[in-house]
Amino acid sequence: MGQKVLFIASKKSFMVNAIMKNVAAGGFEVTFSEPRASWTEFADEAAGKPGVVLLFLEGGVAGVPEWSGTLEYFKEIARENAALRVFLIGSEAELVEGQAYFPAGVLSGSFLHPLNAKELVEMLVSTAASGMEEEMAAEKKSILVVDDDGTMLRTLKLWLSDRYRVFMANSGANAITLLEKNPVDLVLLDYEMPVANGPKVLEMIREHETLGDMPVMFLTARNDKESQQRVAGLEFECYLSKTQPPDELLAAIDGFFAKQYKGH
Repeated sequence: MGQKVLFIASKKSFMVNAIMKNVAAGGFEVTFSEPRASWTEFADEAAGKPGVVLLFLEGGVAGVPEWSGTLEYFKEIARENAALRVFLIGSEAELVEGQAYFPAGVLSGSFLHPLNAKELVEMLVSTAASGMEEEMAAEKKSILVVDDDGTMLRTLKLWLSDRYRVFMANSGANAITLLEKNPVDLVLLDYEMPVANGPKVLEMIREHETLGDMPVMFLTARNDKESQQRVAGLEFECYLSKTQPPDELLAAIDGFFAKQYKGH
């Protein structure tokens, strides 16, 4: 079943049926509705939660309470939900009326009527693909790499970015500041850094009131017993060597998240 498209028009005319037929042929699930002054029950309807809303403004919207209520409703929904795409269809004058309801950046696009149905479907297909990419990116686990070596930061970002969302910090202080604003699923922490070294940063994380349980792996060029003993009292996942091949490092991180998934 394709992405849901809600088509709103004042009446289900021959033209509306033709547009809906073309959209459905493009692989979308199309539902029709007339505009209404109140959409309070919209979430409970079978047509609820569409990915795309097409507003066919034929006849104009000025002075029509049903259109005012519809445009105001989907303006607010689109502002709250960036994944929802709202498009207008109409003449130049009708588009001007409809666009006046939407702040900059909220409306996804407009189509001048008479409509090129092929262009509309191509846009919807492109929109659906973009939405899927955003959803996939949102589903990626996030990792913060903390290292004072800029080359190492860029290298690790290159290695990890295909599978994870990667953030970077070049000091312990920057890491804490970033984590307070953007908590992540895992921290890769350099052991040796100036000012606040890895063990000190880990201690700061464990003592933090909201970050205390965050998983941390040490990324280090040192794997001696003395270094390990210095952090024996602090909870961390493992040591990862900076000399490890990329596939081994990825395997260790993948294994950590796989273990977490099984644990839930």
